[in-house]
Amino acid sequence: MRIAAERRTMISKAPLPTLRLRLHPAASPGSPRTALDGAWWPRSADPVAELPALVLALQDHGPIDDHSPITHVLLRVGDWDGRPRRLWIDGPADTRVVRLSWFDSLPAGLLTAIHADGRRVDLLTVPVSTARAEAEAAMEPASHPAGHPHTPGLPAALTISDPRRLDEVRMPAYRRPGHTIVGLSGALDAAAAPALREHLISALRHSARLLILDLSEVASADVTGLAVLAGIQRRAAGLGVTLCLAAPGPQVTALLHVTGLERVLTVQHARDFHTELAA
Repeated sequence: MRIAAERRTMISKAPLPTLRLRLHPAASPGSPRTALDGAWWPRSADPVAELPALVLALQDHGPIDDHSPITHVLLRVGDWDGRPRRLWIDGPADTRVVRLSWFDSLPAGLLTAIHADGRRVDLLTVPVSTARAEAEAAMEPASHPAGHPHTPGLPAALTISDPRRLDEVRMPAYRRPGHTIVGLSGALDAAAAPALREHLISALRHSARLLILDLSEVASADVTGLAVLAGIQRRAAGLGVTLCLAAPGPQVTALLHVTGLERVLTVQHARDFHTELAA
């Protein structure tokens, strides 16, 4: 369902911000698309201040003979403050108005820019409040050149459907010879991220050499939640601890796949995890 919003053309008077943007190398004509074309970590939730620099950067990233401008950007209502419908873009080569469409049904963290010829650029948008280490951990695989082929499952993988929060449920830890298991449940999302980060940092301090996060009771996740896990893995490596994600469900597995975080995080699927526990 689309949300009605302001129809005025908005003009940003502020200097263009320095972009925190990572993109795949420009693809050659006819090459298969990837699930995501890159990742962007904006400095604020103000679309008028942030989007002009992004649109110009995406335009410059295309082939040198590409003269098809970006004319339309699709955004999720909950990711931004304010909902302008048109944005004035003052670039070095031309000046134009870009149309902005706002949806409350788009997956959290997904932004799509559309060129005049119909080509699209799908970006993972990292929430503004994300800690630097976690933001960088999420952006790296999303912009990896060996990204996964584009799939209709991307929106489903990014969508959050479970209303439970990790800060409302227990996260029990069990220490066994050689490894520690922490059980997580609920939703690994932006609302749960602060409690999740604090709990896992504490678990790291008392962990054996192998820390297993049991995700079998986690019904859903978003990019912020997985970015916390990627940040915890970096901390674990510095302490000489190996981090393993065990038994993720279908939605979490799909999100690990489309964001490329499965290349960064060690994942053990349910059958192997339960067989090892029973041994």
